[in-house]
Amino acid sequence: MSDFLKRFENSCSNYPENIAITYNDLNFSYQQICQATDLLAQALVKMGFQKGNRIAIILPNYVQFPICVYAILKAGAVAFPINFMFSESQLRNLLQRTEIKGIITCETFLKKVEAAATDLALVAPLIVLGKNIKQSYISLTELFESTAPEEQPIEIANDDAAIILHSSAATGDPKAAEISHAALDINCNALKEQFNFNANDSFIVPLPLFHPLALVSILGTSFSFGSRIHLLPYFDPQKIVALIRQQRITAFFAIPSIYKALLETDIDSDSFDSVRVCLAAWQTCPDSLLRAFKNKFNRTIFQAYGLIEATALVTINRIDPEKNPESVGLPVANFSVRIVDEQNQELAIGEIGEIVLQGPGLMKDYVGNINETITGLRDEWLHTGDLGKFDDTGNLYFIDRRENIITRGGFHVFPEELEAHLANHPKIKEAAIIGFPDAIHGEEVKACIVPTANEMLTSEEVIEYCRQAFAVYKCPSIVEFYTSLPKSPTGKILKYHLKKNRAEKAPLP
Repeated sequence: MSDFLKRFENSCSNYPENIAITYNDLNFSYQQICQATDLLAQALVKMGFQKGNRIAIILPNYVQFPICVYAILKAGAVAFPINFMFSESQLRNLLQRTEIKGIITCETFLKKVEAAATDLALVAPLIVLGKNIKQSYISLTELFESTAPEEQPIEIANDDAAIILHSSAATGDPKAAEISHAALDINCNALKEQFNFNANDSFIVPLPLFHPLALVSILGTSFSFGSRIHLLPYFDPQKIVALIRQQRITAFFAIPSIYKALLETDIDSDSFDSVRVCLAAWQTCPDSLLRAFKNKFNRTIFQAYGLIEATALVTINRIDPEKNPESVGLPVANFSVRIVDEQNQELAIGEIGEIVLQGPGLMKDYVGNINETITGLRDEWLHTGDLGKFDDTGNLYFIDRRENIITRGGFHVFPEELEAHLANHPKIKEAAIIGFPDAIHGEEVKACIVPTANEMLTSEEVIEYCRQAFAVYKCPSIVEFYTSLPKSPTGKILKYHLKKNRAEKAPLP
């Protein structure tokens, strides 16, 4: 058995009566979760699933979701939680490319999944959660009721594949990174060591469980040390705050847009009094958001840098985040981090270049994409495509994705830098910076703005606000106003849609 699964088994044996999951006011102990995962794992083996087979999970945040993940791992197979909001074509391409052998889903998504799985060589029929299941499919509920556990241990090594994490697919098909049991264990243990998590801690899950921050950093860490998770079926700021207050939540991990949504909700300033760790990852928080959260709730947000290829988190700003709040911190989980130029030469402190990583928490490969694997993994270093820099204390600063960089007249413009500045403007609710083709300069800078409600804002005001802080070449030459910006299910702004004009513009003021 892998070290990652051993930690889960230890939680089940050491804290059998502890609550592992709370869902819609229902409590499930570690003993119950352990028994359920054993039953489903045995059922999967009896169906013919073999070690290394990939099984997709296309479910909302139901309590069955984490049970399916750990049952698949116990069966020696590979769990692949997939974004249920993917289109049918995206889903079909992803399932085919990763050579999926089984699918667990529910009635809500069945029609789309059926169409996407038409040409797959599955080991068993679709496993479906619901009350009205076709006879040609397998009822997930009945598997828990009809399968008797048997002692047929499957040898699972630390280096064996455990899960697949996918990118958000803002453009085209998502990448799928295969992660080992060892990488999961390293990442979860690193979080435990950084913040001293134990069986007395309780987490809340404000994200879909297919998101790496939810799947690895919250669920994986909690289950590894006997902690408790409160599973939300969907994002609801009022419900989140109510649970934090009522259940005395101690750890809150989320993306910046969720922190922003909480600040915009009418909630009391003492709502986070029980929370000892607030962590933000996957995008960086504007300084205005960090300050506003600290002022209202008296809690510092620890910023982190993460990506699917590194299992979850790579760095955390954990030493003294108030001295350098915009930093994403120091490496965790035995990662080595470098900043290099286009010739792969390491750059000096303060210079901006590509972030490259090395360490045992890296992915095994991109499933079904050998060319991407060769490009991304070179000499055991992962080339992330992200731009960053170090300060003289060794803290990392995330600048932007290389693909987002705008080159205007030979000069680089970093959108995230401008976006962070615009976030401080009292009349701006949201901002995104994109490039658009220009015959003279190659690219020009466009600001896509959602004004604060009931505020009048002009293009000239936005441009002048940027010119007060930046060189002229960095400032937008055109401003467009929107009623909202297109986002992924996890709150990431989809700049690809803005570039293709797939967003509803607001009337000019």
